[in-house]
This record gives sequence, structure tokens and C-alpha cells, in this order.
Amino acid sequence: MGKNPQIERHKTRTERIHDLICVLLFMAILLYLGIQWSALPSEIPIHFDETGKADGWGGKGFTLFIIMIPLVIYIVMTVMAKYPHHFNYPARLSHENAAAMYQNAQLLISWLKLEITLFFIWFSKRFIDAAVYGTPLVVWEEVVLFVGILLLTIGILLYRRNKIK
Repeated sequence: MGKNPQIERHKTRTERIHDLICVLLFMAILLYLGIQWSALPSEIPIHFDETGKADGWGGKGFTLFIIMIPLVIYIVMTVMAKYPHHFNYPARLSHENAAAMYQNAQLLISWLKLEITLFFIWFSKRFIDAAVYGTPLVVWEEVVLFVGILLLTIGILLYRRNKIK
């Protein structure tokens, strides 16, 4: 396989909006954790069995770890999006269609970054609420919905890529 062309590309408005939403979500979950911090018990459930019953315990500082997961994913995907020429493309990638292929790939990453951040922030809130209020950690229908949305997003943007001449 030959080397993919390198093209300088700037973020679209959609990508910038996605980034702003992600940053606001991180700030919101940190604010929520700050508000709930004093209500968190010193020992919280950190692992649950298949029925949703807590079977592992840890300190309340573990909530910070849960919040750092989406932050790390966000940072890795942001860095990854800066190098679209390293992605895997169909053999029909050329200098003529590289800009459109790269834009589509970066848009896919932007959507996935937003959706994954939304899911993990939602999960982080659920985790905090489970520790403070004893509410269920996971509603499986919501997880299925999240996976469905991810697959739909991937399908739509792969379809768009296949339409690029």
C-alpha cells in the first residue's frame, strides 16, 4: 500500500460544536461530582454482578477514575483525528478525493467522540447516583440504545464514504 497524501485540514463547524459540547459535559459532571461529594459515602460500590448487585467496594475517590475514562478517550480520539492520512481507506483513495475522504473520516471520529463522551458522562452520573441514592447503575435498554446509535453513526458515515468518487 502506498503512502496516503497529507492534506492540511481544519475542523468544521460541526466538529467545533461537538468539542464544545464535550468540554461542557466534562465541566458539568465535575460540577455534579463536586455537589454530590459530601453525600458520597466513604465506601462506595465499584463493581456489580450480572444482576446489578454490588459485589466490590472502594473509596469515593474512585468516582474521579470513572470520570477520567471518557476524558482519556476524548483526548486520544482528538489526537488521532489530527492524522487522517494514517487511517485505513479504500484503494480508490487519490489526491483528488483525499480531502473529502479525510473530512468524512474526521467527521466520523467527531461524532463517535461526542457519542462516547455522552455515554460515559451519563454512566458517570449513574455511578455517582448509585453510590449516593442507591439507584440502579445501568439500564440495559439505554446501553442497547447507545450501541445502536454508535452503529447507526458508523453505518451512515461509511455509506457517505462509499459515495465519495
